[in-house]
Amino acid sequence: AIRELGSMQLTVVAKRVVAPRHPLTDVHLRASTAPDSIKLEQLDFSVEDNPLKSSGEVQWEGSEAIFNARASITDFDVDRFLIRDPKRPRIPVSGTLELQSRGDRMAKLLENLTGHIELEASHQQPNPPISERRKLVFNARPLANGMEAKISTFQWGESELAADIRYVGTEPPLIDVTLRGGSVSLHPWEKLLDEPAPKPKKTDELG
Repeated sequence: AIRELGSMQLTVVAKRVVAPRHPLTDVHLRASTAPDSIKLEQLDFSVEDNPLKSSGEVQWEGSEAIFNARASITDFDVDRFLIRDPKRPRIPVSGTLELQSRGDRMAKLLENLTGHIELEASHQQPNPPISERRKLVFNARPLANGMEAKISTFQWGESELAADIRYVGTEPPLIDVTLRGGSVSLHPWEKLLDEPAPKPKKTDELG
């Protein structure tokens, strides 16, 4: 149904959009559709003063969908949504995401995934305290019969690991995970798991 929308253009500019848990502010949306094509030229917004810029596109060739997605963040406080311990520092991160794939079903999209995700502390100092480390380097590439994802660096506070993830498009699919050393600390997330999610405030504001 989405691919049959025809040709149209959509522009949305809103100071505030009510969303579950975290309202979006400074929303800028520009999108266009054509036969067998949807282009998200711009989707920019802020979550609690944390800006995110993104764009993407989906095209269809017969029954196969081809998608491209790009996003960038600057001084984004990811810890705000992950760590509830007020004694732990919240370290803003910056970085980029770029992913591409194609397929006629979700398994094929995963099998053909390629791209990267790179995040790191925005104002990283040499040899920072362990609690302030923030870095993620993720790369995905297609294989002859699946996809391989490499987490070459994951440093988040006390947690540090590297891993290879291989997805093989068999029936049923096979997922193989190889850890190449490191350790994971669950302490920063304990309060997040223990505390109930806050109830959204009632409001009639639409933006």
